[in-house]
Amino acid sequence: MYQNLYQPQYVYGNIQQNLRQPPRRVNLDESMLASSHDLGNGFHSFSWNQRIGVNETVTYFLSARGLKVISAGWAPRGYESLYALESYPRDINRWTISVVNSAIERDIFLYLIAKN
Repeated sequence: MYQNLYQPQYVYGNIQQNLRQPPRRVNLDESMLASSHDLGNGFHSFSWNQRIGVNETVTYFLSARGLKVISAGWAPRGYESLYALESYPRDINRWTISVVNSAIERDIFLYLIAKN
């Protein structure tokens, strides 16, 4: 039997726990910003700090003042496993990122680039 020696065996959290706990949905807008910057030429960057629990799945909806979303990203605090299930522009004014945290409770930082 072939075994890939270069890819570690990941554990994606306690599936039974995830089934009992519905995903949390969080709307992030300018009222909850950690920081924002005018990048010039109509571009703006926004960031939010959030907390995610153990074996928790959270869907974040990022938007800012009705601007058109260009790109978004996320970064966890620490190096324990955290997985993005999806990251996409839900509509012209909102970006969606769904994350599963199978490790310790910790902070997650979310970022959005938008344009006038």
